[in-house]
Amino acid sequence: MDSTIGSIRGRKSREIATTEVVGLSGSSTPLAPSVRAVERAMEILMGLSKHPQGVGVTGLAREVGLSKATIYRLLNTLVTRGFVERVPGTEFYRLGLTMFDLGMAVRNRMDLVREAGPILKEVVERTRETVHLGILDNGEVVYVDKLEGPGAIQMLSRIGRRVPVHCTAMGKVLAADLPAVELERVISLRGLKACTENTITDLELLKAHLREVARQGFAVDRVEHEYGVQCVAAPIRDFTGRVIGAFSISGSILTITEERLVEIIPFLKEAGAKISRRMGYRERSGAGRVG
Repeated sequence: MDSTIGSIRGRKSREIATTEVVGLSGSSTPLAPSVRAVERAMEILMGLSKHPQGVGVTGLAREVGLSKATIYRLLNTLVTRGFVERVPGTEFYRLGLTMFDLGMAVRNRMDLVREAGPILKEVVERTRETVHLGILDNGEVVYVDKLEGPGAIQMLSRIGRRVPVHCTAMGKVLAADLPAVELERVISLRGLKACTENTITDLELLKAHLREVARQGFAVDRVEHEYGVQCVAAPIRDFTGRVIGAFSISGSILTITEERLVEIIPFLKEAGAKISRRMGYRERSGAGRVG
């Protein structure tokens, strides 16, 4: 009995000892309990990744150096959230479909730039304007690619720059595909700041506007984000039909006029459909989720 308790205490001590981080000065600092739990959960996921057919708790505990009690506790949470699943009819555990979804999200982001590239070049050649490619990340649009048009005005945008959702053409296209609850979470997080006098700052008006964006399949930024600049954007969908990105044509209000928008929009939508097909999308009726 005493030897068993001593063994458990020794193992717990080793677990705590391994959850220290080295600071900039070289000294080690114990991690907070919540951070330790996250680190241990990550160790479990990494351990499971080595066993596609599954592994038992004893083997997993041995591999990652944690007690079986800790493994059981964290596995229960990971199973509940879909990160881990129990192999039917066994005592084994393996990675769950939530991990697949996360992996596909990363893959889509990496594939998106490559697959969109040739078509975006065609858009630049045809319009001679600047083209941006973006994704939604933590309630903001992130530019993942930018192609300068030969006749375009100099723009301050750059790859990696973050811009608001509610007042940019790409942002509105991305937001139009969000469930209503997720849209409200984004707005609660980021707000509806007025960037110009044309910015929509009322949530109900924005919702109505996004329903129209979803219906028509494109969005226009009519000097809503930057003075003197107009943009038009189209969605990019993956094989599930979900909007995973957007691209926009941006230019001066002197070149992106209302008359020119009429000419650009059909070509824009066609280009978006081409990229979506390259991402595995097959057209079906219905789009957009804002309600």
